[in-house]
Amino acid sequence: MGHFVFTLALLDRIKESQPSRIVIMSTSLHENALGINYDTIFKVGDTEQPHHQNSWGRFYCSEFANIMFAKALARRLRTSDPRVFVNIANPGYVSTEATRSIKGDSVLDGLKEWAHGVLTSLYLATSSEVENKRGSGRYFGPIANELEPSKYSTDEKLQEELWAYSEKLAHDKLKAQAPS
Repeated sequence: MGHFVFTLALLDRIKESQPSRIVIMSTSLHENALGINYDTIFKVGDTEQPHHQNSWGRFYCSEFANIMFAKALARRLRTSDPRVFVNIANPGYVSTEATRSIKGDSVLDGLKEWAHGVLTSLYLATSSEVENKRGSGRYFGPIANELEPSKYSTDEKLQEELWAYSEKLAHDKLKAQAPS
């Protein structure tokens, strides 16, 4: 919800400053999510809930939702504001606060320094190639390589379900209105 509310709160300003960029972060862990169960999404700590309700499962779903949000937003802006470029950056496997608590050397083998992880998002935010060649609504991994996200995250019906759910939640819980 944070990406949704924050981005849409700034969207008018972003449109006014075209050409402009919106970079949504996600990771390859989104591939572990097959969908979002909106009936149980906020029931945290219930051990009887399906896999997506444990902490890693919620993380997978949040990464999945970030990709679907970015793709839905890019589609909405493609006609009305084609010079607002919305893309997804996957930083790759980098050493972060989250990885410091993981035990076991094999899990941590191959982690890059945090500075390596920011290169794709910097590319998407600043490179003229995004405007001239690469476009909007795409998913990029290290370093600025276009990748295919999971087939579920590219499902427009699922994206629209997420958009409608997010819009309703933002309106009901945050008293914010999302543009259609």
